[in-house]
Amino acid sequence: MPVAQRFTTEYIDHEDRLRISASLPNEEVAVMWITRRLLDRLASHLAGLLEQETAQAPLPEVQQTFAQQAAVASHVQQSQEQEQVPVQAQQAQTVHEWLVLEVDVTPLEQGVLLRLRGSQAEQVVELGMPPVLLRQWLAIVHGQYMRAEWPLSAWPAWMNEAAQAPAAAENSGVILH
Repeated sequence: MPVAQRFTTEYIDHEDRLRISASLPNEEVAVMWITRRLLDRLASHLAGLLEQETAQAPLPEVQQTFAQQAAVASHVQQSQEQEQVPVQAQQAQTVHEWLVLEVDVTPLEQGVLLRLRGSQAEQVVELGMPPVLLRQWLAIVHGQYMRAEWPLSAWPAWMNEAAQAPAAAENSGVILH
């Protein structure tokens, strides 16, 4: 089962869905399309896993918001220090493309493993994410929701609040660090 070495997530307007392009071994790329309906369920489930980390804390929602903001700030800093080229199908010798029909979520001791499955047995890619990377990816997906003008009802309140902080900082000229 191929494990993604790195991946790019982006909203494609004319498809009205997200495209996840994953770099695989042997110069292969998997292009996986995922619908909003499936993403709504996935985002809600993954946010729930993150909420379990702070379930016993005195102010779990506040801690979730702060943890999310810290993960986003870390991602912004990493992006500025070391620019990553997006994964693109044009760079691959072989491209596999499919619509994601199922996502298997396996919680790990440190993070989560996502198995993105298509309609055929060979259409499977694994994405392993430690907690900070999971938060960063969820922030990217959340940003794509806003770009697509999709409803944010599947997202928890702390995620929506965390997403507003960078936008407010951008608009006010404040630099996140």
